[in-house]
Amino acid sequence: MAGVVSLPALQTSRDQAVPCQMLGVSTMPPACHLHGWTSEPTFARGHLCKVPAEPDNSFIELYKNHNLMTPSERYRDFLKIRDGEKQWRADKRAKADYKKRVLVLERQHRTGVLGVDSMMHEGTENYIRAQQEHRCESEQREAFGERRHEFLANQRRASDEVAHRDYGEPVKNQARGSSVPLQRKLVDPTWHPHRFLDTHNRLFPSHAPIWDPERAMSLLTHDRRGRDWCLITGKEGVTELTSLGGDAPE
Repeated sequence: MAGVVSLPALQTSRDQAVPCQMLGVSTMPPACHLHGWTSEPTFARGHLCKVPAEPDNSFIELYKNHNLMTPSERYRDFLKIRDGEKQWRADKRAKADYKKRVLVLERQHRTGVLGVDSMMHEGTENYIRAQQEHRCESEQREAFGERRHEFLANQRRASDEVAHRDYGEPVKNQARGSSVPLQRKLVDPTWHPHRFLDTHNRLFPSHAPIWDPERAMSLLTHDRRGRDWCLITGKEGVTELTSLGGDAPE
């Protein structure tokens, strides 16, 4: 079903407005409204169309008025004749169309009309394949529309910094470098306290590690791998370690 869509007028070199129209092509069937439809095989009750009124030709009597009249009275009769003739022609045309529909119904549908069927009705019997094709096209069109919407939304997406959102507003609870799309190291004072020390505290720590003889003896045993003598001097191995100075364990 094709529909005409009006577009803005085009401007030519002579500044003349040229009307522009576009045809919109759609696979949808023509709309069919069944308000108050019954399965009675009749046409006289107006189920398919309304019975038109009889044409009124009373305006013809005004043509026979040859009396002297003022211009305003003559103009008033002219308006009545014009409107009456227009309405008479429209009623005559509607009555001819109604008669044509009645003849078509009586000649082609002798048993009456039980309903209207199309591919948009559920449980159709005459348009099963057309209904399946229409549903398939509708699903494909909806899927394509969703992908297109996501793609366009991704193309139009911009960060707050580029779009200048909340420009000039104070920043609250924002970590340094969080807007940069790169992998960041785990910087936490609990896990990395040495990263938050200044130069003096790093060179002169207040809590220096002490020397533990038991730990040193254990490391020495591992280094010697169970041997009790020295590989260089050949003397017996050390069996006890002593601390020198004030770094002895408490």
